[in-house]
Amino acid sequence: ALDELTDESVLVVRAVPSVAVRGDRLQLSLPDRRIELPAILQVPLRRLLDGTPCPLAELAGHLDLDSRLVLVRRLVREGVLGLARD
Repeated sequence: ALDELTDESVLVVRAVPSVAVRGDRLQLSLPDRRIELPAILQVPLRRLLDGTPCPLAELAGHLDLDSRLVLVRRLVREGVLGLARD
């Protein structure tokens, strides 16, 4: 399903990590692991994790399409996000 992501794909939170800013990095902590991302992703990440379904296109004001796809694919693989089902 990750190869089929489009701007119309709607994402939902599957696991809520704690998020900390450590210099120029964001650290997402889950019970079994930590994920590090560039701190520049803080605004789109907070939107993705705010608890409401998020269409990928909603992040367009912060990231270009390729960057949106890279971020979301990583978070889906890590189990943080999932795809909303109709």
